[in-house]
Amino acid sequence: MRRRILVAFLLAQICPVSLTGQGQLLLRYVPQRDVAVHTLFQTVARIVPAEGSAIETADLGSVRSVALELAEGGTVMHMAYDSVRARVRSGRGAWREFEVPGADLVWTQARVDSQLNLSTERSGTRLPEVTGLLDILTGIPGLTLPEQAVRVGGAWMVESELPERVSSSVPREIGELPAMTFSTRITLDSTVQRTQDTLGYFTVSGYIRPATEEDLHALAATGLAVTSELEGQLVWSSGWNGFVSGANRVTMEISKSRPSDTPTIERREPELTMHVTTRFRVQP
Repeated sequence: MRRRILVAFLLAQICPVSLTGQGQLLLRYVPQRDVAVHTLFQTVARIVPAEGSAIETADLGSVRSVALELAEGGTVMHMAYDSVRARVRSGRGAWREFEVPGADLVWTQARVDSQLNLSTERSGTRLPEVTGLLDILTGIPGLTLPEQAVRVGGAWMVESELPERVSSSVPREIGELPAMTFSTRITLDSTVQRTQDTLGYFTVSGYIRPATEEDLHALAATGLAVTSELEGQLVWSSGWNGFVSGANRVTMEISKSRPSDTPTIERREPELTMHVTTRFRVQP
């Protein structure tokens, strides 16, 4: 039910038509040069420890991005926060809201190609506790586009690093996680042709896993186990040549092995449960 409500919310932001179109999309990111685009975003993280009160944090604001043409060819995206505010609360208490200090010094310039492959050129101050600028640009951390056109029902896989703001949220007393990777599957559910463009509606699913075999062994050595789920939606517009809205939710549970009365049976107890929900929407 929650998922249906979320999909309906996203569609209402874009257009009132129903998902009846059939076809395929060749996804190529081609931003207009020297035109400012504003992206509204909101990220809410809820951390529930095994003992004590839950901690909930949120950051929300707007990012301004401009595509610049390089003299030697290619495109560089210049991204900076227009505004960003943070909220925090403990348990079910009242939210405390404040401006994020130093946010006006945060900016990034990154080379980007038509398949959303990114490489950072230069950047200003980093704020790992705030949603990353490049993550806002793509909707999903590390998202790249497939080489071939995608038909309805078709999908592609993306492997990307776990965002620093997620990994750094694990308390030191629980233990340090090795390098972790998002394995994400993006599926084209349907297309809708409109007068001005074609919309593509995508479902996102995935999970978090150790990045390498070595990291898998390192995780086992800590006695920790990670279970996770990623689910969400993205909307693509051929008129914008990019994703124009999206929402995703990551749930991650960290448990630790404990001595058991029965030696042959491993007993695990949850140490921490984390829920991170991110939404974004593009506007002129």
